[in-house]
Amino acid sequence: MFCGQEECWRTKIVSVDVQIADISENKDVEMEDLGGEGCGGFSIGDFVSGKVKSHPWWPGRIYDPSDASNLALKLRQKNRILVAYFGDGTFAWCHPSQLKPFEENIEDMVKQSASRAFINVVQEAVNEVGSLLELKMSCLFPVKKTEFSWPLAGNSGVKERI
Repeated sequence: MFCGQEECWRTKIVSVDVQIADISENKDVEMEDLGGEGCGGFSIGDFVSGKVKSHPWWPGRIYDPSDASNLALKLRQKNRILVAYFGDGTFAWCHPSQLKPFEENIEDMVKQSASRAFINVVQEAVNEVGSLLELKMSCLFPVKKTEFSWPLAGNSGVKERI
């Protein structure tokens, strides 16, 4: 397993409090000046809602510039953060003012569109957040598997008492 434990417990519902990051409005600052926690309060690996010209707020994730593809490196912009967007495989170099923490913006984001495609993209991002949180939790609170660890399946595809 990723956490180094023989067995990891899987959680179903987790509530997370997210600290709201300050977003710099100053577009002329150097990348190093964008904040101690990363860039404008954001860090590599953060899930964000990003806004690029003529597009709605869209879920994405911040990546380290050293992980950028050759195409992304060719398009790199000074004082910008690499964001890979969910769903369509696009990316952008965004200024922190174009980003909001995903968890903080999710309610407003889903109000933008009722299209099935958009809802699926948001759900994909939510699933990714949940998977990472589940992995973290399983590593923090490992539980040995016993007959009482897992609920009985009650499914014809699974052995009884499993």
